Amino acid sequence: KLLQGDIYYSQQDKYGFEFSENSFAVIIFNLENISDLFVEDMGMSDSEKLFYLSFITDNIFSELLSEKGVCVYTTEISSQVVCLLNFSASVSIDDIKASADFALDFINRRFDISLTYALSGIYEGSINIPALYNQAIEVLGHKRILGIEEPMQYVENYNSENKLLSRIETTFS
Repeated sequence: KLLQGDIYYSQQDKYGFEFSENSFAVIIFNLENISDLFVEDMGMSDSEKLFYLSFITDNIFSELLSEKGVCVYTTEISSQVVCLLNFSASVSIDDIKASADFALDFINRRFDISLTYALSGIYEGSINIPALYNQAIEVLGHKRILGIEEPMQYVENYNSENKLLSRIETTFS
């Protein structure tokens, strides 16, 4: 609900969460066909597979990013694994991408799947969490429309007149 803007961080007491830092990003890990995971286990439903994919992704990604001081909050939304990242200003987007690329490579090799990700920009303040989620959704939509399998990131640029231009970048591992 926080990611989608249905509740705000000011309601933290009601929902029992607390952020220790002021920088945020959102990453969506996406597997186009969840039945590609655990293909040998015919009795496992797609919702069970999504649960295990979320568990695997959270464990690996959280461990990598915790070494850099990043807190990872993982959930599933619309058959995708979504991670809200909370960190200090000293953590760079390159640190996050490097960890995501490592986790992606490890998971894809270990489980013989084609997991990919869409990464938002970085914003200060919890009020911007829904905007970050929307950025990651926009990147994912862009990837789907163009048939891009590589991980991608949302990037904001300004032109010579200081007007905001959004751009989506492909990350090559």
